[in-house]
Amino acid sequence: MAATSQTQQQSISLRVSVSDDGNVTFTDMTGAPANEQQMALAKGQAKGEIRDLLEECCSKINGQVEALERFHERTPSPHEKPMFEAPDYPQPKPALPVPLRAKWWEHALPGRRRRVAEANAKALAEHKRTLLDWQGAKQQFAVDVEQQRQLVEVGIYRDKAAMDSYLEMALQAVEWPRETNVAFDLLDQGRLACLDVDLPEIEDMPKRTASLPQRGMRLSIKDLSPTKVQRMYAAHLHGVAFLLIGETFAALPLVQQVILSGYTQRRSAATGQVADEYVLSVHVTRDEWLRIDFAHLQAIDVVEALAQFTMRRTMSKTGIFKAIEPFEPLAA
Repeated sequence: MAATSQTQQQSISLRVSVSDDGNVTFTDMTGAPANEQQMALAKGQAKGEIRDLLEECCSKINGQVEALERFHERTPSPHEKPMFEAPDYPQPKPALPVPLRAKWWEHALPGRRRRVAEANAKALAEHKRTLLDWQGAKQQFAVDVEQQRQLVEVGIYRDKAAMDSYLEMALQAVEWPRETNVAFDLLDQGRLACLDVDLPEIEDMPKRTASLPQRGMRLSIKDLSPTKVQRMYAAHLHGVAFLLIGETFAALPLVQQVILSGYTQRRSAATGQVADEYVLSVHVTRDEWLRIDFAHLQAIDVVEALAQFTMRRTMSKTGIFKAIEPFEPLAA
């Protein structure tokens, strides 16, 4: 944000920001630090705006923790079938050009009248080409929309390729707070979905929380304990698994079972090499999934929620995972 420091001689604009340690910093427009007098004036004149900035930064820091711990709350309900809503064509129809008109005194000048007429003809020809391009693009858009409608209303109920395509689109639409990669396969004529998930690493978890004291113009930044970080990580991994299972059941009504296995990259105690290690694997049927109250996901402990299904997971009370052998489709 910017603040203005005024003295009897001049008005000075300052940039106000919050540093990583929670302190408010003031710099001029060139990036040079403000002096004590300028900072004192800015704090007095823009106190409310500075407090607003601190509250915004505080919410941003704490929001990262909450978003990871409560990620499962974004899970769609399996009770609602996929619906298609046709979008409007986003490009407006090209408007006709406004014709040039010769001024009254130019009517007596044949050359001028001719140039005006040529310019108008050129503008109309360009508009015709633009209109044809617009009509062609709009027609193709309508074809694409109809194909999408057929995919959602028909294809996902009878065609495996359509199911693959629609589930891929649903998973690509998920906004992951940390890098997460998903591979999947549909088996048994689309009734069994197998998901293989490259989960986030614990190093990707936030390590701090913030609070804003009643007085003063700085944030109080505190480091999270290793146990808190580990439990947050465990909650997030379970939240990722929970959401992916839910996305699959919601997107594909024909799917009756989901097997999801998640792995992370960890250094092997035997070889010292970094390798993929599976840390959880869960098998859920649609009937089991329907027992969850999706209207009150905020009341769910996602770690306990997944534990009620058939699961392979070795995890300590503080959220430390050990490697497991994931479910195989034929053995589920």
